[in-house]
Amino acid sequence: MHDSLSQALLKQKLLTEKDLKAARDIQAEQGGALGTILVKKGLISEKDLIAVMSTVFSIPAINLSRYKIEKDLMSVVPEKIARQYKAVPICKLGTTLVVAMVDPLNVLAIDDLKMLTKFSIEPVLATEEDITQTIDRLFASEGKVLSDVINGHAKEESVIEIVDVLKEEFDITDAALEGETPPIVKMVNLILFEALRKRASDIHIEPEEKDLKVRYRIDGSLHDALRLPKKNQNAILARLKIMSGMDITEFRVPQDGRFKIKMQNKEVDFRVSALPTSFGAKMVLRALDKSNLSIGLDKLGFSEYALKKFKEATQKPFGMILVTGPTGSGKSTTLYSILNRLNTADKNIITVEDPVEYQVEGITQIQA
Repeated sequence: MHDSLSQALLKQKLLTEKDLKAARDIQAEQGGALGTILVKKGLISEKDLIAVMSTVFSIPAINLSRYKIEKDLMSVVPEKIARQYKAVPICKLGTTLVVAMVDPLNVLAIDDLKMLTKFSIEPVLATEEDITQTIDRLFASEGKVLSDVINGHAKEESVIEIVDVLKEEFDITDAALEGETPPIVKMVNLILFEALRKRASDIHIEPEEKDLKVRYRIDGSLHDALRLPKKNQNAILARLKIMSGMDITEFRVPQDGRFKIKMQNKEVDFRVSALPTSFGAKMVLRALDKSNLSIGLDKLGFSEYALKKFKEATQKPFGMILVTGPTGSGKSTTLYSILNRLNTADKNIITVEDPVEYQVEGITQIQA
């Protein structure tokens, strides 16, 4: 505690010399902020300490319970740092971040916050009780998003079984450990379940500055599905990387992988790509439902005339068929339906694909 603050407390008779000496003896033995020791020992009220500090150091004191803190500020200072320094960001003013702190004289805390947030830090005073309650409220409501989604779909999640994950030893990192916890596993399974239930061809998992966005491609168009807490981002991405056989310690280069799940007695393959971005790895999952391969050309929506011409073209021993269309429009389904039609014991069929989406028995498939 600064001498000027000690003198002010003594001058206003909020503290005696005896109490001050006793608090300093405790500080010498146990460490910690002298002001915190005075409050915890009941030698002075936190309200009086805050009022005197505000006057002595010309730092505004605020009542945090009267402030509505915007959601986007929750991602600026991680929960761990907020609790460590007992600090809560309350607003942005241009390039300055106003932060409520128990100890606004903690230069180390202010320097760390400045480095972490890339903002200039303007500290204001608040009681430890107010700051702790605010942190609990903000981060509890953030975590509730994940639990609400999981609890609302508990039955659906239980029908998913991972049946083909690469069995390798992985480096144990914090993200990997968190990624294997049940809530994260359930969340990833629910993302997959909802995509299949809505007949999505692709799942886009996109890290943003303030949260993690999940979108589904349905009938060629992308649709917003979920927005998940930013603090769960690393765990969710790590879980998907583990399932796909990717290196969870690699963040700088693109990666590809695949895995297979079983849902309601139906196996579905997922082809996965990860691309580094400024806010984390963006992942795209392509759902490859093998049941689509048995649809046949007759059920793809061709008119009778077009179907006849198309079948004739597939039977010719020469020529080229060009299939075009947007993502998820059925190009692969059409081409694999042709292969299934041509795939008889008297033929030798070789494909060159990039990538090989479906494994077709009886056909030699080459990854380009």
